[in-house]
Amino acid sequence: MGKLYYSIREVSSIVDEEQHILRYWEKEFKNLTPKKNSAGNRKYSDKDIATIRKIKYYLRDEKLSLKGAKERMDGFVPTPDGFSQEENVAVDSIGSKVVEIPRNNGVSGSSISLNINEAKELRSLIKLALDELK
Repeated sequence: MGKLYYSIREVSSIVDEEQHILRYWEKEFKNLTPKKNSAGNRKYSDKDIATIRKIKYYLRDEKLSLKGAKERMDGFVPTPDGFSQEENVAVDSIGSKVVEIPRNNGVSGSSISLNINEAKELRSLIKLALDELK
């Protein structure tokens, strides 16, 4: 992203959801708690945006009920890179092992080797690219 905080209008545009939906989700999901400035305007952080994206994924893509999405969100703790702690722990537990990514060029046994830091960087770049397509 680039800023420390975003207005509800900016976040609405970023995640492609109406502002009233974001306010409703804030009431329904305890994980979503944007700060408010002295005028009472919401200030969303990157973590808040990651939480909104996860909520949207559960409700829109997975087609979970509000109750089902709430249950899934109970274990979700966003990190600044937009991944949950569980997802980061899974990657971090690999340690310094090399990740093998098969190439899709028709050659048997051909792969790309990445160390864990390169794999994390690739994951972040893919996530950013996917977010740009939304």
